Amino acid sequence: NDGFKMNLAGFYLNRSRYEDAVKVIDQIITASPSSEQKRVVTAAFWLKNNRVDQAVKVLEDGVAIKPESVELRKRLSEIYIAAREYQKAENILSQGVALHKDTKSPDWINLQTSLAEILFQKQDIPGTKKIIDDVLKNDPKNVAGQMIRGNILLAEKHFGEAVASFRIVVNDHPELIDAHIALSRAHALNKEYELALDVLKNALKREPDSDNLLKAMAEFHLMREDIDAARKVMEDRVKKYPDNQNAKTDMQKFTAVLVSYYFSKGMVDKAESICRENPKNTDACIALGSMYEQKKNYNKAIIIYEETLKNNPQSWDAANNLAFLLAEADGTPHTLQRAFELAQKALSINP
Repeated sequence: NDGFKMNLAGFYLNRSRYEDAVKVIDQIITASPSSEQKRVVTAAFWLKNNRVDQAVKVLEDGVAIKPESVELRKRLSEIYIAAREYQKAENILSQGVALHKDTKSPDWINLQTSLAEILFQKQDIPGTKKIIDDVLKNDPKNVAGQMIRGNILLAEKHFGEAVASFRIVVNDHPELIDAHIALSRAHALNKEYELALDVLKNALKREPDSDNLLKAMAEFHLMREDIDAARKVMEDRVKKYPDNQNAKTDMQKFTAVLVSYYFSKGMVDKAESICRENPKNTDACIALGSMYEQKKNYNKAIIIYEETLKNNPQSWDAANNLAFLLAEADGTPHTLQRAFELAQKALSINP
């Protein structure tokens, strides 16, 4: 069966028998060349094994056989977007739209909203608005359409209207966490802070284990400069999800924000104490060094970067920033040689 064949293909890949793996996967597809499901599954297999070219080939061949397929075109566009090949993604969806003439059909609407998302990422607001206006004219409560419309309105700083768009989605689909987060953000940008907070609190009552909601709550408190509340949420998040790498990474970045915040408010000792307590937090220590650079206290910045590099030898930022400062320092042969070595180190870390 297909599961056995994919396991066999994985076995071959693990032993660098790439051509054998391709042959096995091809057997799955050739058994039913027009099957969307088989192509989606095998493309996912190739993506999981970092063979993007094969995933693209599987889907492109599928589109050639079944050009009206919405599923294959959307999956292919997602790969193009991940590779930042936005024009290819736009083309594959536009061609699909042209094949679906009924503007009230779910397929046409599905392709159009996906196309609008790409145009919005490209910051083509007029193009995005034109598509979304057409979508909502035919399907006024379309979830993707209302969410994109809300984001357009946020970009245009029409915060009150954005609230209305996101509110439609929340009312019709209270299970959609992203809609609650977007609604809260729109309220906050419209300076309706109590409403923004209430949205998040109510959503957390519904989904108390939502990591995204906790992150949104921390971001809300940070925007309001309620540092203690934001820090508590972020710390609780890490405790609640000890194996969640995203939560740990966000905590590191949040700590860097704290350093910059305290420094900008004149609480330099507090900013420095954070780095002393978290010497392995590269983001925080780099933030501290950058703040000293902005104040033109280059000697202090050099000390910070030296200490950061000692604790985090593979930090590109520390090596690169330190190389630059030393190159501009006293100009002695020893200092210039050290700057050159650090520049080489930075290049080796991030060629």
